[in-house]
Amino acid sequence: MKCRNLIDRLWAKDSTLWSTNPDVQAKIQNRLGWLTSPNQFLSRLSEITKFSAEIIQSGYQAVVLLGMGGSSLAPEVFADIFKTDDGLPLTVLDTTDPSSIAQAQQSLEIDQTLFIVSTKSGSTIETRSLFHYFYQQAKGNGDQFVAITDPGSKLVGLAEECRFKSCFLNPVDIGGRYSVFSYFGLIPASLIGIDLERLLKNAIGLDWQLAVDFGLELARHSLAGRDKMTLVSSPGIDKIGCWVEQLIAESTGKDGKGIIPVDAEPVGVVNDYGADRIFVYLRLDNELDSQVGALKEGGFPVYRHDLADLYDLGQSFLYWELATAIAGTALGINPFDEPNVTESKNCTAEILNDFPTGPKLPEEEYLFDDGGIQIYGTESHPKGSIKKCLSTFLSSAQLGDYTAIMAYTPSFGSFRVADLFERIRGSIRRVYRLATTLGYGPRFLHSTGQLHKGGANNGLFIQVTVDCPEGELPIPEADYDFWTLKMAQAYGDLRALLDKNRRVIRIHISGQDIETKIEKLTEVFEQL
Repeated sequence: MKCRNLIDRLWAKDSTLWSTNPDVQAKIQNRLGWLTSPNQFLSRLSEITKFSAEIIQSGYQAVVLLGMGGSSLAPEVFADIFKTDDGLPLTVLDTTDPSSIAQAQQSLEIDQTLFIVSTKSGSTIETRSLFHYFYQQAKGNGDQFVAITDPGSKLVGLAEECRFKSCFLNPVDIGGRYSVFSYFGLIPASLIGIDLERLLKNAIGLDWQLAVDFGLELARHSLAGRDKMTLVSSPGIDKIGCWVEQLIAESTGKDGKGIIPVDAEPVGVVNDYGADRIFVYLRLDNELDSQVGALKEGGFPVYRHDLADLYDLGQSFLYWELATAIAGTALGINPFDEPNVTESKNCTAEILNDFPTGPKLPEEEYLFDDGGIQIYGTESHPKGSIKKCLSTFLSSAQLGDYTAIMAYTPSFGSFRVADLFERIRGSIRRVYRLATTLGYGPRFLHSTGQLHKGGANNGLFIQVTVDCPEGELPIPEADYDFWTLKMAQAYGDLRALLDKNRRVIRIHISGQDIETKIEKLTEVFEQL
């Protein structure tokens, strides 16, 4: 397949690149608006900048975005990477963890906060639950709320009923994880104070040939067994990794295939890695040059993408979207659907209707309890200690496997917990030479969750859940609270993984003082 032909067919939005089935082609055709969205939204800038200027001038002190996955990750990248004095601080809430929600709320003056309710479908359970909660906190003042959604979604009617300040209707042919250059990404970016014209023109200037070549390389390596695409990013732009992670994992992880993105793993030495790795170096400065250079000298494939400044992220976003789409062509999959995401959602709905009265699902077996650290599984493991349970589980790894840590724990502002999980990742890599990923639930369900269930069966999944914190956080318009919803999502995903015959073990932290117990768990991993 000639690269020039691929570029022409991409520009023509030729859906036959990804399927020979006319029904699938029709669905794909309605997901290709992202190919020309930088040009399309360049002509809509006056509308967006006028809106953001009005918001900034009206006295708001902060913006909170309520969204998940493709609706939240690009805004989070913008908020973390761009530091401007021209806009408002942006907080992204993509969690159902009650401690994280309460902590975010404590940092806000609610009556001076604008809330963006962002969901393509309008029915995402996390986003709607967060809306109902903060709408109550804002005492029903719809003028503090803005919607971003598709025409005809359930959110449109809700925005009208609650008298939202604005409702932006996104083009229907732009899918969630490909939506950075649409209202979903650009409204938050403008409120932060980013120069949208400069960002979009930077994207338009991309040489598509480079992206196409890279996409073919990603697929070639994946098919040859080097399916662990490890991101190494300069410190100033490292947040882009979470966006790339979703794009790659959710787009390629299906039909028993997939490229496994490994984000935010500390850079190691050559002997830390197996032969299933390639490295992609997103470089803004030279801080990591020597470490990456050593990996290249050690024989690993290393692809380097240089950014001259932060606005080169415009080209980076489109580069990754194009490369991912082309990788899908070479892998023989449809990179624009997410067929396995609904499995966890359906299981969650079932569990919400019949929530377990005990500490586990019926299919789980109690394995061990040590001072509030409990382990559950579905296979027989030694019950002498936490260490024996974990070492037996991880020792089952085969060549080419990876470990996914799925943490249903506080995430917002909890830097110590994040550091502890990174130490656990480092221990697993050191002892077993396995690639490790870390996702916080439920946000990873809209990202790597598709890969976990739709990709190859080469993952060892460690789910970490925690008890309800002191004080419930009820969800208005629902008969359950946020902790119950979060646990139903954890149980639902666990059940969906088991239905796919995935290898899973669950660690539950009971009682209070969660951080101390996670630290104790970390020390066990470091002794493996």
